[in-house]
Amino acid sequence: MPEILTITLPVTKKRLDKTLADLHPEHSRTRWLALIKEGQIVDEQGNPLTQPSLKITEEKTVTATIPDPEPSHIEPESIPLDILFEDEHLIVLNKNAGLTVHP
Repeated sequence: MPEILTITLPVTKKRLDKTLADLHPEHSRTRWLALIKEGQIVDEQGNPLTQPSLKITEEKTVTATIPDPEPSHIEPESIPLDILFEDEHLIVLNKNAGLTVHP
């Protein structure tokens, strides 16, 4: 079930995405940026605010609809690793060029 937030934006003269991230840091600025572009942030009249760069020059109340996150479809792969050193606290790998370490 989506999360619905009613947020009063104070005058910050900062960008909309930055202001939302500052007020609700439990969601990243990138997440706020995506929600703005998706039309999930609406003003009191129900108009979507779709410009992340909108400067907050007057106090306004907005409603944010935050959909549930989509499940990740990243699957682990069995890749032979060149382990140079390993103990109970540390592992040192010789990573091959071109091997992605995070998606």
